[in-house]
Amino acid sequence: DIKAIADQVYIKEETIIASRGKIVDRNNHILAEDVVSYKIIAFLSDTRIGINNQPAYVVDKEATAQALAPILNMDEQVILDHLNKPLYQTELGIRGRNLSLQQRRDIEALQLPGLVFETMISRNYPLGVFASHLVGFSQYDESVKANTGRMGLEASFNRVLTGANGWRRFQSDISGFIYRDMYYEEEPAIHGDTLVLTLDKGIQETLELAFEQTIEQRNAQLVWGMAMEVATGDIIGWGHAPSFDPNAINITSYENVISQNNIEPGSTMKTFVYAAAMDMSKYDGDVTYPSGVFHMGIANGLPIRANSFASASTSIYNAGQRDFGVVSLDTAYSLSLNTGIGYLLTQNISPRDYENYLDRFGFFKPVQSPGILESTGHKLFNYPVEMITSGYGQGSTVTTLQLMQAYTAVFSDGTMVKPRVVNQVVDGMTQEVITQYEPEIVGRPISASTAKQLQDLMQLTADEGSARFYNIPEVDILAKTGTANVVGPNGYYQDRNLYSVVIGLPADNPQVMIYYGYIAPNTNRAHIETGPVQSVLRKITMTYQLSTPGNDPQEPSDDEEPVETKLVDMPSFINQSTQSFNQFAVEHGFETIVWGDGSQIIDTSFRGLPRLLNTTRLFVKTNQPQDTMVSLIGLSEKEVMAFAQLSGLSIQIEGEGWVVEQSLVEHEIIEGQTITVICSLNP
Repeated sequence: DIKAIADQVYIKEETIIASRGKIVDRNNHILAEDVVSYKIIAFLSDTRIGINNQPAYVVDKEATAQALAPILNMDEQVILDHLNKPLYQTELGIRGRNLSLQQRRDIEALQLPGLVFETMISRNYPLGVFASHLVGFSQYDESVKANTGRMGLEASFNRVLTGANGWRRFQSDISGFIYRDMYYEEEPAIHGDTLVLTLDKGIQETLELAFEQTIEQRNAQLVWGMAMEVATGDIIGWGHAPSFDPNAINITSYENVISQNNIEPGSTMKTFVYAAAMDMSKYDGDVTYPSGVFHMGIANGLPIRANSFASASTSIYNAGQRDFGVVSLDTAYSLSLNTGIGYLLTQNISPRDYENYLDRFGFFKPVQSPGILESTGHKLFNYPVEMITSGYGQGSTVTTLQLMQAYTAVFSDGTMVKPRVVNQVVDGMTQEVITQYEPEIVGRPISASTAKQLQDLMQLTADEGSARFYNIPEVDILAKTGTANVVGPNGYYQDRNLYSVVIGLPADNPQVMIYYGYIAPNTNRAHIETGPVQSVLRKITMTYQLSTPGNDPQEPSDDEEPVETKLVDMPSFINQSTQSFNQFAVEHGFETIVWGDGSQIIDTSFRGLPRLLNTTRLFVKTNQPQDTMVSLIGLSEKEVMAFAQLSGLSIQIEGEGWVVEQSLVEHEIIEGQTITVICSLNP
C-alpha cells in the first residue's frame, strides 16, 4: 500500500549545537570548555500515559523528592515544592540542570515514572578556582540557545568564543529511518574560536595556594597578586582571594581587584619619585638628611622644607614614627622612609616634576589591555601635603595593573610594556591563528641609566633593607616593599593595613616580576614572615630556570636527579604510622624533621593545610618523647619557630635569615635548657 507508506514519511528538523570556544593557558591546559550535561524534567499531569497504559508522570511526589535529594544535592522540600506546582511539566531549578552522566544514570536506576532527561551543553571549568575573576564565567542563554559570557574574558571575548548553531532538515519514516533517496539538507555548526592566554598553570596554582596561606597565617581580608614577564608584558599569574568557583558561581564580589580596585599603594610608589630625580640628573644617593621627621611648609602653593614644628604647616613621619638618625637618600629608599620623599620633593625636584613623571609612567589613565575591564585611579594632587603623600603612595589611588606596567620600565632599560593576558585567538575548526596579540611598547619614561640606578637601589633593599626577608637561596632578587593605610567608610582604618611587595628576578637581568599584596590586621611581621611569596618566587625560578649560579645550596651533584617542584595533596597523618609519613615524604621529595622516637604521629606542622609545595620542610611529632637534639642548621627563622612550637623546646633566635650555629648541637642531651640558634642572611 504505497499511500500507507507515504503517510508514514515526514520532514524532521534538528538543531546542530555549536561548541563554545575553549579558553586555554599558554601550554594548552584547558581552563574553560563546553561539556555535555543533562537537564531533568518532571511530568506532573496524570493525563500523560505511557506504553501499556503505564503512568508516565510523577506518581509518588514525596518518595520522588526523597530519592532525588541526595543525588541532586537539594533540599527534599524544595524538590517537593517544584513537584506540587499545578503544571503539566516542570524543571527543578538550577540543581536540576548541568547534571553529569553519572547523576543521570543514578536517577534512571531508580526507575521513577515521569522523569525524563534533556541533553544540554554546559560550561565546565576543570581547574575550579583559577584566576576566576579574570577568566570569568558563562551561562546558558535560552534566547540564543547557547552559553553566553557573563563576566571576565568570557564576556569580553563572547563574540569570539560563541559559535553558530547549524541545522539539518531531513525526511524519514515513522521509525526514524532515512532511506537513500529521501530528502536531506544540512547547514553545519560553526564552533567558537579558542582563546589562548599567557597564564601559566603551574605558576597560577602556586599563586592561588599562596593566597590561601596568607589568609590563614595573616588573617587577611583580601589577598591579590600578579606575575608577569618584563620584556613581553605576558601575564603568567593573576588573581585574588577570596575568589569563587565558576562551576558553582558562588560569587560574593564581581570586582577584579588587580584592574578595578583603586588602591593607595603605599611605598611601592616611592620608586617613581626617585626615578624622576634620577632621570632629571638631580639625585645624589650619598646626600644625607635627618630621617626622623620632615617638617613641611608652603610657598607659592607648593611644599617646602621647614626647619621646625613651629614653622611647619604639617609634619610627616616614617611608619611607626621610627627615627634612623642621619641617613643617605639611598638608605632612605632601602628602609622605605617617608621623610626621604619629603626631602626629594622639596630639595631635589618640584612636585610638578614628579606629576609629569606620573603621567609618563601611565598612572591615572587606562592601560587598555585587551579583554580586561579596569578603572583608572584618582590623582589627589591639589594641596601641598597631597603632593608629598602621593610620593609615598597615600591619597592618590592607582590600580595594580597600572603599577605593574610602570615597573616594566624600572626592571628593563626604561622601556614600558603593556601587560597582556590574551596571546592568540585560534580558529575552532581549522586551528589556524586568527589574531595574534603582540607585545606592545607604550613608552620610555626613563633612560636606561636611570633604570639601572633604580635596580641598584632595589637590590640594596633586597640585600639589606626592608625586603631582605623575601630572598630565596636559589636566585638574587630586586624588591621594594609597601605598607599603606586603608581607607574605610569613615576615614582610614586603625586596625588594618595594606602590605605589599614588588619583586624582579633575577637581579642582574630581571625577566619576571611579581606584585603581591594583602589587607590584614596590623602587624610588624608582614615583611618578615614571607613564606607564601617565597613559594611563588621558587616556582617562577624553576619554571624559567632562573637560578643564579652558585646560589642554590642544595644544587644536586652530577649523579643526583633533581627533585621536581610540585604541589602535593597533604594527608592529615594524625594517628597514622611514622613509617607511612616517611615513605610519603621520600616519594614527594619533602625534607623533614621527625620529633620523637614513637611509631605513631600525634601532631604536624602542616595541620589543616590541604596542599603544599614539596619545597616546604615538614615537622611531625610522634607519640614518644625525644631526649636528644636535632640539627637545625640551614633552617629559616620561620621554620625554627614552627619546630619550637611543635616540639615544645625553648629556642631563642639571634640574628636574621638562616641558622648557621646552635648552642646545643645534634645528639646532645636536652635537659630543659633554652637553646640558642644564630641566624645569618648569608648562611
